[in-house]
Amino acid sequence: MSKKKFIILTTVLLSVLALIILLFGAVFCLRKQNVVIVDGASIPYSSQEIIDTAKLKNGKSIFALDKQSAIDRIETTYPEIKVVQIKTTSVIAIEIRIRLRIAMYYSIQNDNYYILDEELKILEVTKEDSSIQKLIKINNGLEINSTAKVGEFIGTTDFSSLTDNLFTAMFTQVDTIEGENADRDDIKEIIDSIELTDVGYDVLTINTRAGVVIKIGKPNENINYKINVCFVIYNKLALGEIANGDNTHGTIKYLFDSEGLEIIGYQA
Repeated sequence: MSKKKFIILTTVLLSVLALIILLFGAVFCLRKQNVVIVDGASIPYSSQEIIDTAKLKNGKSIFALDKQSAIDRIETTYPEIKVVQIKTTSVIAIEIRIRLRIAMYYSIQNDNYYILDEELKILEVTKEDSSIQKLIKINNGLEINSTAKVGEFIGTTDFSSLTDNLFTAMFTQVDTIEGENADRDDIKEIIDSIELTDVGYDVLTINTRAGVVIKIGKPNENINYKINVCFVIYNKLALGEIANGDNTHGTIKYLFDSEGLEIIGYQA
């Protein structure tokens, strides 16, 4: 191929490539944004306020959107909102899926009541709140700095990762016990309080409102499986399927002896 033909061919190819890039940019750019409330709750902000806070500008490539920064901006501006997902629904549109954060836990520290959701985000700091009786108390193992404010996540690594896994597992188990789709109120009606005890957070204690205590050893290892085992036993207690069992007393254990062997069962 002569040098002249090569230059012509290269020029044509570059022109075609530039045209493709231009068309790609014109077609695959953000033009439409919708806000969807996934739980149907009433959000005290308009869709436009949420979209403006996200700062995902129309006209930008749909593939170059910084969704995580948008999520952070929304959740920082509106602490009571959880962004479930920012979903690309077409080559020109996105859907910002949100829900209200729901109070799950409370902890009494620094002469304050800290109201927390399942991700241990502070929803409220108050001196007293009668509604806490409907929440799950965190008795021990969680440290909250006295300067912590509404909208902040509690940074205790051991506890925050544990409660997240606990919550996920509990959703499955309460669903099984109730025989229908579980919600957060179902979980709160069963669990009264949780705590981490012993050196190195070796034991998770779950105190049920019925009176049965559940103790789980090494909770940061396979917590979903261990909770499944313990709540199968709890369910059998509730149904009267355990001889000499009492669903208002006793301890369900998934612990370990000094040699690391599992101790699983119910003790009245």
